[in-house]
Amino acid sequence: MGRWRSLHEIVTDPLWIVRAEAAIALIPPGRRVLDIGCNDMMIERLLPPGHGYVPLDVARRDERTIVVDLNEQDLPATDADFALGMGVLEYFFDIPRFLRGLAAQFDEGLFSYHPLERSPARDRLSLGWVNAMTSYELIALFQSVGFSNVRVTEYKPALHFYRISKT
Repeated sequence: MGRWRSLHEIVTDPLWIVRAEAAIALIPPGRRVLDIGCNDMMIERLLPPGHGYVPLDVARRDERTIVVDLNEQDLPATDADFALGMGVLEYFFDIPRFLRGLAAQFDEGLFSYHPLERSPARDRLSLGWVNAMTSYELIALFQSVGFSNVRVTEYKPALHFYRISKT
């Protein structure tokens, strides 16, 4: 967890900016976005006018940041109406628990994930990733907690976006 807590060590990969721009294009207008794993809060800087922003991370990024370790604690209540998680699901030990808490608060959201079938040779543990699911397994988990509509967009060959909603 220490690597996430040091602001001066955050380096924004230019590829993350492109990923964030692609993700933002999938967010409906006027939503108040909960940025789960907000890191350097790049999402806020890229959101078009009319969106709200709520940062959440394992470490404080500014005075607004909701600080919570989602491997240890439940997702706290917020006034956001759209959940966004770019590059965070890979770090959750218990994704079903996280998704149950997510479904209790949100009707829709967007997550990225590197599904196992698209990156089988990647050393997930060396990257700090603690789970390895196929796209089908992740879709089934989303659906099992109530997100009946799961739209998968291949962002890159080894990275998918999962646009989830209850309707």
